[in-house]
Amino acid sequence: MNSIMIVGLIVFAYLIGSISNSILICKIAKLPDLRKQGSYNPGSTNMLRLHGKILSLFVAILDIFKGIFPVLLGKLLCDDISLFYLGLITVSTCIGHIYPIFFHFKGGKGVAPVLGGMMVINPILSILMIVTWIVIVLIFGYSSLGSIIAILIGLIYSFFQQEIIIPVIILAFLIIFRHYENIRRLLNGKEDNILQYLIKKNQDK
Repeated sequence: MNSIMIVGLIVFAYLIGSISNSILICKIAKLPDLRKQGSYNPGSTNMLRLHGKILSLFVAILDIFKGIFPVLLGKLLCDDISLFYLGLITVSTCIGHIYPIFFHFKGGKGVAPVLGGMMVINPILSILMIVTWIVIVLIFGYSSLGSIIAILIGLIYSFFQQEIIIPVIILAFLIIFRHYENIRRLLNGKEDNILQYLIKKNQDK
């Protein structure tokens, strides 16, 4: 396995991660910067809250693909690449998404690209995390809580697949750290309930 190739893939993953789809879509559509309104987070949930379902879904799909692409490229270029290095590529994409070099290091929460990377590394784990997120949101209504529990489920799962445990620990730390403010609002009962918001919006139509 070529170590230079691995380093190149990790750098490439960071640069791909640094492409903030939500910010670009807002610029193309001439919409206000998500970092300046709503939850101030340039992610699909804030896009949903401010600009509707279609743009939110578009952002989510692009962010997931952003996680898929570098890992898939790694598998195509390096036949013998280990799951550990594929995990590190996902970590790099996540860091780029959270701290994008192209957008003053102010990015999203990192969940979507992690799901994308895991779709290639371990599809079962990715499905488990997505289902966990959906169930938590449907029960409690909090997207942030769904994301936190989903990555914790991923962390528990990784203990049964030792090759990815270190990358998943890093990913869990990044995502939970990035959700620090959400955790504080959840504990104080001040977190936005996205499910209640959607129900209310449909009733208002």
